[in-house]
Amino acid sequence: MTRLFPTEIEENLLDLLSDHPQTLRNCALTCRRWLPRSRCHLLRAVSLRTREDLASLCGFLDVDPQCRQWVRSVVMAPIVEKDTQLVLETFPVPSLAALPNLRRWEIRGADMSDPSRRRALLCHKATLARLGY
Repeated sequence: MTRLFPTEIEENLLDLLSDHPQTLRNCALTCRRWLPRSRCHLLRAVSLRTREDLASLCGFLDVDPQCRQWVRSVVMAPIVEKDTQLVLETFPVPSLAALPNLRRWEIRGADMSDPSRRRALLCHKATLARLGY
């Protein structure tokens, strides 16, 4: 199939959609050429709400390790109705080191009164621009 637009134009259009995740998902499904650029934007800020979200992300990053470089922010915001601690205890803190460009890790709605849990978070303190809980 011949291209209607040069690659640079297509990438610029996808860049303009970086704040519209649903539109980027649709673009990624519409055209195979748009998938890498769409993924780059979709993975920039990852939100994990359930253990299934976490398992899905870990599985995806294991299958395509190149995508690890695009993750800049991870927000853990567990669904309140479910057991919040299950998500936090399942998250493998050492795996953060596998995300070379991670700059922000935020945990919402968690009880961080346990000193051992706080110490585990500090393993990445030198590279994170923001650590919130």
